[in-house]
Amino acid sequence: MLRFILLLLVSFIIQNAFAQHHVNMWFRATFSIAATKKLNVDAELQHRRQNGWGNQNPFSNNLTTSGRIWLYYKHNPNVQFGFSPFAIFNHQSIINKESDLRKPSVREYRFAVAVDLQQKITAKLFAIYRPGAEWRIFEANPKHVLRIRNRFGLRYDVNQKLSLLLFEEVFLNANALHTLNAFDHNRVVFYTIYKPIPSVKIEVGYMFASRPLRDKQYYLHESNFLLNLTYTLPKAKHRMIDKQAKQGAS
Repeated sequence: MLRFILLLLVSFIIQNAFAQHHVNMWFRATFSIAATKKLNVDAELQHRRQNGWGNQNPFSNNLTTSGRIWLYYKHNPNVQFGFSPFAIFNHQSIINKESDLRKPSVREYRFAVAVDLQQKITAKLFAIYRPGAEWRIFEANPKHVLRIRNRFGLRYDVNQKLSLLLFEEVFLNANALHTLNAFDHNRVVFYTIYKPIPSVKIEVGYMFASRPLRDKQYYLHESNFLLNLTYTLPKAKHRMIDKQAKQGAS
C-alpha cells in the first residue's frame, strides 16, 4: 500500500511540477523551546520565492517574508492546541502579468488558533485533522479577514526517524461567504519528515495549490517546493540556561 501511495505521488508531481501557471519555493526555519512538559514555544521565520514574468525559475522573485510565534499545549498524545499571538507577513504580488512586478508589497498582521488531532489506524498509520482560524489584518485594506482552515490527511511513521505525511487543506474566508471570494484556496501537500537527532527535524515536500484570481475568471495553479528546518532546544540545556539566568539575577 505504501509503494502504491508513493507511486501516485511521484506521478502527480511529475505531471504538475512545471506544467502549471506558477512555481514557488518555500523555506521555513523554526526554533522551539519546551517551556514545560506540555507547553512549547515556537519562533518561525519564513521566506517564499516565486517565478518571474516569462520564466519558470522559482527563485526569481520575492513572494513572502514572515515571522511568527506559536504556543503549543499538548493535552494528550492525540490532542494539541495551538495559539499564535502575533505574526507579521510582507507579501509581494503574485506575478501573473508584467505590471505585477511594479506593485508595492502589502504588510499583514495575523493572529491564529488551531487544534491538532490524530487517530491511530494501524501501528504506523494515523489519520490527522487540524481545524484552525486566523484573523488577518492588512495595512492597505480596511476590511480585515477571518479565514477558516481545515486540514485532513494521513501520516505514516516508517520508523522513529522517518515519517511520510499527505494532507489536503481548504481555506475559506468566513466573513465573505456571501461573495465570490469566500473560497480562498486549496492545498494538497506531501511531506517527507526526517529526524536525524531528537532536536532536529527536516521536512522536504511538495504542495499543489489552486486559488481563484480576483480579477480573472479562472484559477491559478501553483507548484510549491517546501523545505522546513526545526531545532528544538534540548530540555537539559533549557534547564541549564534557566539556572544560569537565575544565578545571574541573584
